[in-house]
Amino acid sequence: MKTHRSRSTVWTLAMLAIGMAFAGAAQAAYPQKPIQFVVPWAPGGASGVMAQTMAKPLSEELKQPVVVVYKPGATGVTGTLELEKSAPDGYTIATYSISQALTQYTSPNPTSLANVVPIAEVMTSSATLSVNANQPFKTLKEFIDYAKANPKKIRNGNSGKGGSNHIFAEAFDAAAGTQQTHVPFAGAGPAITAIAGGHLEAVCIPVGDLQPMARAGKIRILAVAADERHHQLSDIPTMRELGVNLVIDNWVGIVAPKGTPPEIVDILDKAIKRSLERPDTIKAFNSIGNIVLYRNSKTFAEWLKGHDAQIRTLTENLGLRATPKK
Repeated sequence: MKTHRSRSTVWTLAMLAIGMAFAGAAQAAYPQKPIQFVVPWAPGGASGVMAQTMAKPLSEELKQPVVVVYKPGATGVTGTLELEKSAPDGYTIATYSISQALTQYTSPNPTSLANVVPIAEVMTSSATLSVNANQPFKTLKEFIDYAKANPKKIRNGNSGKGGSNHIFAEAFDAAAGTQQTHVPFAGAGPAITAIAGGHLEAVCIPVGDLQPMARAGKIRILAVAADERHHQLSDIPTMRELGVNLVIDNWVGIVAPKGTPPEIVDILDKAIKRSLERPDTIKAFNSIGNIVLYRNSKTFAEWLKGHDAQIRTLTENLGLRATPKK
């Protein structure tokens, strides 16, 4: 009997050891196939640029292709809802920005922060007041004076109703005492194309998105909504310097579907951190005016909780809260 029990104990311990070995191997094996990196916007905006910038270093860090897939629609809601329904296995991740956080409250078919797992924050970029370069406005004061004298005449393009660019423009109107006509597009990229082509007078899109067209002389940035002047635009004043009390920016991070195992989130988080430490990645972000801002999974999740309360209040104060569909 004693010998039988001894053999049973040995057998049990052996099975446990084998199980632990398989579990360790499964964890170590991730990822074993390409990873889909969803951008819920049309190409050209901050989220798409971030994803394209990060795809190469992440592929090299993870030893698997990271494939950027654009799924625009409904101010980022379409692609985000699709992410929420994806398998929580680490093979579908997505960009997550202030726009998606806002549409929890501004969309009648909202997404939810509770349905995603924050992996890491990646970058930030201050909002602006920018105009088509052929417009007569050379200063923010000239723009505001004209806008006040001609309510609703200025068309301000954005990335979709209730998204970040729309909120930035509405917040500018509230702070400056102006009234613009807000024109939605499928993303920041199409709105930038429209203002560069002279089909709009203004946008409140962030620095990083606008830099290429600004450098090409198509767009004129009149002011940035930041605490201090942008390091690449030292000649452009902040809105506060000019009497408009507005500090607001776009941040972009990476998330996975709710239920993604912590060990996989950790692998992705560490790969993102290493990618952001690479000189070529830093150079790529800085070259267009975006600022690298890394927060790890835990810190990003905690920050999002506090930020969520702030944007909920902002949408209420601007009268942009939507009634969700039943």
